[in-house]
Amino acid sequence: MILLNDDYTPMDFVVVVLQTVFGMSREKATLVMLQVHREGMGVCGTYTREVAAHVDQALKRVLAQGPIVETHKAAILAALDITNELFQAKKGEREVAARLAALADDLAKLLPPAKRKAIVSQAPSVLT
Repeated sequence: MILLNDDYTPMDFVVVVLQTVFGMSREKATLVMLQVHREGMGVCGTYTREVAAHVDQALKRVLAQGPIVETHKAAILAALDITNELFQAKKGEREVAARLAALADDLAKLLPPAKRKAIVSQAPSVLT
């Protein structure tokens, strides 16, 4: 992912974003911020084509909703949309895990008591 320079975003804010969003150390984030400031752009992350295509589609969905003058605002809205997708997927995953655990409990009840204890002690926890 390429970060482009602008005349509005404070340098300290860029460093914080690079640290929190991209997981950079303060030193690395400062170096990238300075590169962006001096050269007009800098690499802040490397992602697969699949991730890039997903981000591109999210940005296009936001832009299709109406006129947004500033691209950085559209990018923020797209990031929020992707974050919402992630949280919804994780919620669905937890629900499936809970249903599987309930089914495993129901199936264990059908086993003879000696087998139930052996299976319960060996079963990994599906809810993390």
